[in-house]
Amino acid sequence: MTSEMLIGIDVAKDELVIDSEQGLLTLANTAEAIDAWLKTLPTGSYIGLEATSDYHQLMAEQAVLMGMVVYVLNPRDMRHYALGLGRRGKTDRVDAQMIRRFITADAQKIACLNNAA
Repeated sequence: MTSEMLIGIDVAKDELVIDSEQGLLTLANTAEAIDAWLKTLPTGSYIGLEATSDYHQLMAEQAVLMGMVVYVLNPRDMRHYALGLGRRGKTDRVDAQMIRRFITADAQKIACLNNAA
């Protein structure tokens, strides 16, 4: 892979639902699974995920260490964004898609964890 990807992740205690150009993927929320998946991405990829208790921290920290641009987003803001787009359903898949759509449209307007953006 030679160009960065835009990725939306819905975070839960035990799993991550990931939406990217490669499609939807469900991944265990463990250091081993996250590390293996991140290694498949091009450096500099953009990852958006909701702040979910402390369940998002492992993904966010590992992604920053591997050179990704990481956006930790307020779940309430993402819900309002989805409603504004007419999305009434709330599933992990829909949330991951909305997060990806949000960072695709507005990444330059939001703060990221690292200064790579």
